[in-house]
Amino acid sequence: MELVNSITRLKLTHFFIIFIILSLNLSSEVEAEATKALYKGFKAIPNSQISNIQRILSDPSGNYSLCFVRVENDQLSLAIVHVQSFESIWVANLTRLAKWADPTELFFNGSLVLMDSKSGVFWSTYTNGDRVQLSNNSNLQVQKVENGDTSPFVLWQSFDFPSNTLVENQNFTSAMSLVSSNGLYSMRLGLDFFGLYVNDEPGMGSGSGQNRGRMYWRHKALEAKADVIEGKGPIYAVLRSNGYFGVTLNGGARIFSKGI
Repeated sequence: MELVNSITRLKLTHFFIIFIILSLNLSSEVEAEATKALYKGFKAIPNSQISNIQRILSDPSGNYSLCFVRVENDQLSLAIVHVQSFESIWVANLTRLAKWADPTELFFNGSLVLMDSKSGVFWSTYTNGDRVQLSNNSNLQVQKVENGDTSPFVLWQSFDFPSNTLVENQNFTSAMSLVSSNGLYSMRLGLDFFGLYVNDEPGMGSGSGQNRGRMYWRHKALEAKADVIEGKGPIYAVLRSNGYFGVTLNGGARIFSKGI
């Protein structure tokens, strides 16, 4: 009889252990999930238990997410992250880094806004939209839905404000610039070329183009065309923090590159 009771207690113990493990796994999966659209009234705050990346909004394919990304332990940036590689391919141009703590919050009231009640607004789209979505090609959009869900009007999109990365099918104009994450290097369009610049003065990389810095490489139209292999995934053009500019396939195959 004592043996039977011991076996019963052992089975119950195993059951509770399995239940706890399944509960933890389910909790992790729920934590990893992110919503597919943001509507008016949405609000998110940094989760103190997350050590690196907090997903907020995902594209339909699950390849990209809008995230809080930890910076130096107690601060955050707002970025679009490639989920598989954890690479930030777009970063919001904040007035300053926000704290990874209350009262920092991201909310949507027609504008997508990152702020806290003490420091004010760090970043905003300054729009009057109905929803926020992230497309399959990583383009974050604030949309106005007036003519039905199938034809929303785009009020604001991240493709118009690149940071250090261009993705496939993203336009790059003379009004834009790519700036390395440390602000030391930039890429801009000229009349018939694009140039890579080293910014000798602090902060020059984030300017509007008045201080272009010193050009260290120039690529004219139709020079050195790249060999692109179809079916190998999306193409990325990235300006790294060491001044290296490269065009690669998603799988890592190098198409074109140039360093300082």
